[in-house]
Amino acid sequence: MAKRFCVLTALALFLPSAWVMAQEKPPIVIKPTAAEEIRLAVADFNPKIKDSETEELKQALQEFNGALWDDLQFSGWFTVENKSLYPAVPLAEPDHIKFPDWKTPPLSVDFLAMGNARQDGVNYTIEARLYDVKTQAQVVGKKYSATRENIRNIAHNFADEIVFNLTAGASKGVASTKIAFVSKRSGTKEIYLMDYDGQNQRAFTFEKDTTLTPSWSPDNSKLAYTSWRSRFPEISIRAVLGNVRLTFPTFRSFASSPDFSPDGQSIAFSLRLPDSDYPNVHVSSLDGSRRVNISNSKSVDTSPSWNPTGRQVAFISDRNGPPQLYVVDADGANPRRLIDEPGSMDSPDWSPDGRHILFTWRPKQQPGYDLYLYDLAGAKVFQITSNSGDNENPSWSPDGRHIAFQSNRDGSTQIYVMLSDGTQVRRLTSGSSNEAPAWSNYQR
Repeated sequence: MAKRFCVLTALALFLPSAWVMAQEKPPIVIKPTAAEEIRLAVADFNPKIKDSETEELKQALQEFNGALWDDLQFSGWFTVENKSLYPAVPLAEPDHIKFPDWKTPPLSVDFLAMGNARQDGVNYTIEARLYDVKTQAQVVGKKYSATRENIRNIAHNFADEIVFNLTAGASKGVASTKIAFVSKRSGTKEIYLMDYDGQNQRAFTFEKDTTLTPSWSPDNSKLAYTSWRSRFPEISIRAVLGNVRLTFPTFRSFASSPDFSPDGQSIAFSLRLPDSDYPNVHVSSLDGSRRVNISNSKSVDTSPSWNPTGRQVAFISDRNGPPQLYVVDADGANPRRLIDEPGSMDSPDWSPDGRHILFTWRPKQQPGYDLYLYDLAGAKVFQITSNSGDNENPSWSPDGRHIAFQSNRDGSTQIYVMLSDGTQVRRLTSGSSNEAPAWSNYQR
């Protein structure tokens, strides 16, 4: 997931031959592919034993119910019906469900999530179920053990189970994923990690110097980033477990914007060698060996992003003027510019299905940077953000239905997430400056 480094880039729908006025722009509609639109009810989980709710159990259930609701509403796969329409009878056990109440108007839902929890000292047991309302069949049934500290994780896990089952495996859900980002909250820019919903933010690097452009390995076991620890921008790779720095050469010149290949065996990055005037996109093994210059130009080439097949790399180059979006085969053959329009572009990120490239663009005579989506099959560009400050450094979620990005729409630069059609924008960070999000992959 390539990020902006030093070539600054980023408001209407653009077609290769013409600009289309914003009011004519068709919406980018995200629809489920596993079935027609699914209507889902998510009932509050209740104590398994009636009248046994302690204050601790009450708080745990409030957190669980809130997280589960938010996860499913933000999944991008369902219409989650408003709780104000639900029957007033609390649900804790399957025999509490009166299915006719859920399958007739005004609800008319297809599926119902419900369950219960009980407390045993410091431990909690959660029984979680999903029912097909029409057939009354149980689709998912899970029993989780948890401590108070990981109640939210259990909600995330169940939400992802629901997404996986109701999309026939088209998505594993994103509620259990993480986001790496850059924050200046400690005084210098360091890499931080957080849950996909902004919870559990914690420092990952402690270099007390500038770190930028985090990128996850395909199995989430490593993070690569740009570091100034040696007074030159260099590539660092760390194991996530144990936070151990792995071996990678230093060039004592300029190296930035790392991106792991889909098989996890190679890494692409921008490198200016000491005897060169220009940084180009290089590909090497994870130890720095077998390095090849694949962009090979007398220009600034940066921000590489792999195609999910590993056969192509998108990147930014100023070889024909302002920074623009290019693609090159992974062996360096067939470099080509994708968009023949003026303006400054940056930060490409190839979608998990290979159909689209997200990037930042400030078109000529436009005041700010916004996020755009390039449809490779149709050679069309769609605008995702507008009229909301500068929006930069987009990063796809692993299911391709969400985007993380940085924006200064509220004043300071912060991390936001949204559905990939630009709706349901949520702010994840606050205070200081937070930028350059990188969404994790699915755990293998």
